[in-house]
This record gives sequence, structure tokens and C-alpha cells, in this order.
Amino acid sequence: MPTSVEPQIGELSEAALRERVQLRRVKAAVDVYDQLLQAGTAVSLETTNSLLDLICLYGDKDPVREDDPEAMEAGDVEETQDDTRRRKGRLRKASDVLGVVWRENNNAERIFNLMPERNEQSYCALIKGMVKYGAYTKAFNVYTDLLNNRMTADVCTFNALIAAAPELKEKYQDKWALITDLLKHMSEQKVQPNLLTFNAVLKALRKCGPLGRVQSLLTLGEIKALAIEPSLATYDHLIGIFYKAASTRGPTEILHEVMDEVEGKSFVAQDPDDVYFFSDAMRIVSV
Repeated sequence: MPTSVEPQIGELSEAALRERVQLRRVKAAVDVYDQLLQAGTAVSLETTNSLLDLICLYGDKDPVREDDPEAMEAGDVEETQDDTRRRKGRLRKASDVLGVVWRENNNAERIFNLMPERNEQSYCALIKGMVKYGAYTKAFNVYTDLLNNRMTADVCTFNALIAAAPELKEKYQDKWALITDLLKHMSEQKVQPNLLTFNAVLKALRKCGPLGRVQSLLTLGEIKALAIEPSLATYDHLIGIFYKAASTRGPTEILHEVMDEVEGKSFVAQDPDDVYFFSDAMRIVSV
């Protein structure tokens, strides 16, 4: 018999809440949480953080289930449309694919504000959710609150903020200044950058115009200095930075250098953007 994906715990309890979180039932989990609070039952910080993670991951909506053909088909159509937009030069965002935007005072914000105590995981979950669904200014405001409470963001949260940084500023220099501020914060808080950190920097530099070309090469040098192996997304962002600045002249020298780098190597997916490398390279060559 297949394992049931329906909740099995019927009584109102924290265990029932944890079960619905594990089953990724966003609305049901929020309902149980609210009922527990109304009944005067305290919910542990660990369980509340798990609920917050779930809400922020799916944008305060239930994820599309594989046993719902209509929802799956709608999701496929939306993703196909988004891929078409991306090939025309628009960077992919979760809010584009899912049709979800961060609503004012949604359940994530409401529950966060109701929490009698919060830790770094609480703040980081909210920041990552806000970035994922396009609430960039809010994300940086929550990050400021985190700092004011003498807490430290984790590397995944810094990566999200770095990728979002260009959305808050108009001028290229200001975009880059905000990125470098975040990198300084990482150093001061002794948060070790990883491959996805540098890929986030390169992705952000795609929105920094000619400035991106100089800084991207310095970033690549830093990656190699730290003995971090680049992923396909690393090279995809490099191509995007240089090709955008020289798109009217066809393929650029950087493309040939990148292809020399990847030739004969095998790559393991490490970044969600890895999948775009070959299609983007072929698109540039065919121009």
C-alpha cells in the first residue's frame, strides 16, 4: 500500500502541526497554529520556525501536488512562458514562475510578529522568503532588525540578499557598493562564503552594466584563490555579463575562454542556474 500523504493526527496538538509542516500542507499548518494559539497552547520555537520556513518557501500557498493534474498543467504552462521570457533577457524569479508575490502582512509576517521569541533561523527564513517573492526592501529591513538584535545571518541568507541587492539601487556604483557592504558584513560576522555566494555576486553583476565586467573577473579570481571549483552557473553569469555589453558584435572572446575551461570536464549540479549554461551558450553562438 502506498504511504498516505494525508494528515493522520486529528487532535489539536503541536504534533499535529509538525505533521502538517512535514507534509507541506501550508494552509492546514497555519490553521492548526492559529487554533493552538487561540486555545492558549504555546508552540515551541523549533516548530514555529519550521512553519515559518514552510510558508516562506512556498510563498504562503500550498505547493502544487503531483496528484492534481490541472494544477500541474497550469504550472507547466507558467514555467514554459517564463523560460521564453528569460531567453529574451529577463532573469528568472520565483515570483514569475509561481505567479506568487509577497503580500503585505501575510501569514509569514503575521506569525513572525506573534512569536514571543525569535532566533537567527526565524529572521533568516523571513528574509529568504521575502527575497524569493520580490519583497526586496522588506528583506533588507528585516536584515537590519537582525543586526540590531545582535544576531548573525547564515550564508544562504547572505546569498539571497546579495542577489537582491541590485533591485534596491538605480546606479551601477550604488548596486556594487551594497553588494560589497554585504560581503564586508560576512567577513565581520565570520560567515564563510561558498560557491553560491560568488555565483550570487556574479548574478548581481549582470545588472551592473560595464562595471560588472571588471568586478566579475576579480570575483572569478577570488573563487580560484579560495580553491572553490566554479559551477556551470558561474560561467553562465560570466558569459551574460560580457555578452550583454557586446551583444551587437556577436560572440565575445569570453565565450571561447569559457568553453576552453569547461571542455573535457564533468560537472555536478550545484546551483539551480547551472541548467541555463548550455542553452545560453548556444543562443549566443547562433546570433
